[in-house]
Amino acid sequence: IVFGGGTASSRVSRGVARGELRKIGPALYTANLANDPALVVGRHLWEIAAHYAPSAVVSHRTAFEARPSPDGTVFMTSSTSKRLDLPGLRLRVYQGPTALPGDQPFLNGLLLASEARLLLENLAIARARAGVRRTVSRQEIETRLETILRSRGETAVNAIRDQARALTAALGADREMAQLDALIGALL
Repeated sequence: IVFGGGTASSRVSRGVARGELRKIGPALYTANLANDPALVVGRHLWEIAAHYAPSAVVSHRTAFEARPSPDGTVFMTSSTSKRLDLPGLRLRVYQGPTALPGDQPFLNGLLLASEARLLLENLAIARARAGVRRTVSRQEIETRLETILRSRGETAVNAIRDQARALTAALGADREMAQLDALIGALL
């Protein structure tokens, strides 16, 4: 893939005119003329996401499932909101806090939400507008917590609760923290 704009714009324009590049999105081109654009985008998913939302946090459903949703939607959090639709990719960047304690380095300068953060974010109320909801179901959250309890023990679940409590103010997630606390309390 080739990102257009800036100093590369004249080079990209010449490549398109010669038939060496084709446009697959805003300021996004590929030299792969044989494959389906969705396949090309899928191969370079995180590179594209990092280009359009540098230093963003992979969050919500995408962090919980550790992959794009079945319809190709990737949810992220950054200092500004953005929407980008490409073949095979629906990038949804919501405005919110970027790097928080516990978030881990991911790919191409992106961060991956911590376990505590992704649980709080997925307890938020969200509706599916066009495509999938940005949050998973409550049942999926309960299953995740149960798996953590069975595999890592009570100490790990309590540590997640403590980490989530520390993130509550930054995320504005008082309601979600109360729900998480109740879920963990019921499990224990």
